[in-house]
Amino acid sequence: RFGQAAEQQQQAERLLSAIDDREEEIRLQVNAASLKAAIGYTAAALDLARAAVALADNLNCKPEKLNALLLVTRLADDPAASDDAHSLAHQLDLPREHLLLDTNRLEHLIGVGNREGIAIALGEVAPPVLALESDLELPRLLLALAQGYDLIGRTDDARPLVQRALSLAESSGLVPEKVLSLTVRCGHLITNHAWEEAFAAGRQALALLKEMTESIPDPADRTRFQQTPVVQTLVTRIKSLQARIGQKKGQESSLPRRTRESSGY
Repeated sequence: RFGQAAEQQQQAERLLSAIDDREEEIRLQVNAASLKAAIGYTAAALDLARAAVALADNLNCKPEKLNALLLVTRLADDPAASDDAHSLAHQLDLPREHLLLDTNRLEHLIGVGNREGIAIALGEVAPPVLALESDLELPRLLLALAQGYDLIGRTDDARPLVQRALSLAESSGLVPEKVLSLTVRCGHLITNHAWEEAFAAGRQALALLKEMTESIPDPADRTRFQQTPVVQTLVTRIKSLQARIGQKKGQESSLPRRTRESSGY
């Protein structure tokens, strides 16, 4: 709900201008960075997140600094920021945040296709993620595991994780995670040559993406969002599926009627 989020952010910034609350300023910077990142302005989001880290450092506000570093390390593969964040998580005794940081690192390895690094990271991240029973971040963590397993050739391990992530995303109303779950599931179905099922999953994800896009009030922001990797991956898969299904239908229609019937078409 990008439009509503932007409205609330603007209202909060107006209210903040009337008071002196530096800690709340950090939170608003992180929120603004998160919104930029979700739409696809990664560089701008990273600048805002790093500014929040610097402000939190000046104020010696460790929880807010860690929150900002969690976003920095998700947006950029920054070992120094990751080490700083792990140190803060240790000081604050926050094991969950250690797991989120490790997952950020796994996602960067997935992004560059570092299979050796992915295999090592999965060995560290998978046990604590699979031990979680409930957490708002759990669908995202499961999807990171699934995508990692896919890249190292363990698709059988990935499939149930995607299904679990999809179920959790649906029950919690997490639309971005639901879209990614359906997109990854679409890829699995394509691998199995289940073209119609893959197309159905892709179309479902595309419908959700359309709703997300329509919630963005600015046309330039809508265009930027449509260029994000998850959108581009899904569009590419749907176009490929349309071609496959069209080819299959063409082959079916070219068969003699008796042959079609005996083949189950």
